[in-house]
Amino acid sequence: MNKSDLYARIAGGEDSFTEFKRDVSQRSDFASEMIAFANMEGGSILIGVDDDGGIVGVAEPQRVEEAVVNIARHNCVPPLNPTIEPIQDDEGNTVIVVEVPRRMHAPHENNSGQCYIRVGSTKRLCTPQERARLLQAASPMHIDEIPIDRTSQADLDLDAFGVYYQRIYEQPLDEADVPLTPMLENMRFLVTDFRGESRLSLAGLVLFGQRSQDLLTHAYLAPFAGRAWRRAR
Repeated sequence: MNKSDLYARIAGGEDSFTEFKRDVSQRSDFASEMIAFANMEGGSILIGVDDDGGIVGVAEPQRVEEAVVNIARHNCVPPLNPTIEPIQDDEGNTVIVVEVPRRMHAPHENNSGQCYIRVGSTKRLCTPQERARLLQAASPMHIDEIPIDRTSQADLDLDAFGVYYQRIYEQPLDEADVPLTPMLENMRFLVTDFRGESRLSLAGLVLFGQRSQDLLTHAYLAPFAGRAWRRAR
């Protein structure tokens, strides 16, 4: 999210995907906001913004980021892994943008066992029936299908993917009878994140990403796999 995006989100007000918070002083309340987003379609919490949309900023961005990480880890069950980004407005005020992803498995709850959902611009406790439906709808998404933030189809190494395609389907990629984008989606190398944005999946980025090590510094292919891939190419 850049500064223009921030202004646009604030102008749109609080809704199913956006919440304003002046600070993170109320740990349990902030945890409940994250849980509510995670149990639905994900969303953004803008810290340093009043309920009326006025930007007040945060005095100590690093301290706020650390607080958010601790709340996500210790006040949410199972722990959440939000994306945290500081953005400065035209006046030099810093707003902390917390992007909460949609849950991948069972519903999240707080330390007291309370399960929240997001309804419009507010959060509320799940009814027993709603919680049951969340459990029934728990996504079977595999770890390699997780969308990777800040990626797009443009980050795909087409030459590498072309080699893979020809090896698997025994024909050049440019002779395929399926357009590239639907093909990548069918293979789950290109997936949709909680905002509806098209992203490379973890598998797509690791196997064919042009800058995979910039975004996943902890990930690598084992040496034997690398040798096999080089032989395949």
